[in-house]
Amino acid sequence: MSNSKFEVIDRRKYDKEDPVPVIIPAVPEPAADKSTWKNVGYMIVLIPSNAGPIVAGRAVGLRSDEKCFIGDFFLPQIYPEHFDWTTEARKRLDTYLGCDCAVGIQCALHKMYVPQWIKADTHRLELIGSSPVPAAVEAMVKAQRASILIPR
Repeated sequence: MSNSKFEVIDRRKYDKEDPVPVIIPAVPEPAADKSTWKNVGYMIVLIPSNAGPIVAGRAVGLRSDEKCFIGDFFLPQIYPEHFDWTTEARKRLDTYLGCDCAVGIQCALHKMYVPQWIKADTHRLELIGSSPVPAAVEAMVKAQRASILIPR
């Protein structure tokens, strides 16, 4: 080992200005535009449930921030003439414009809306199911049964 000496010169207090912190203002990222649909399509889907599959009309929208959302509307087996399920599904889809929903995360508005939609659709299907079948549909069902079950 050598007997070398060294000297520590502490210059923190001598001839040195305190460093001035450089403050860089945070520039917020511009919020993605969530106000319009780039594209909307419509389809019929089967939604699994405990009572069996439910037929639904689905509006699918690709929002201007590149996120995809759906608006479902449960369809009855028989519905009135001039009934346009696409209008109803689109109303639901349009509630996703401007919302903060993300993959797997619902915003507060949709945490409230989605269960209400399911309840309303279920109630509507029950009412339709308990109402009389139109005479034309009843006649068709009778004719189908007659052609299938021919007595011998």
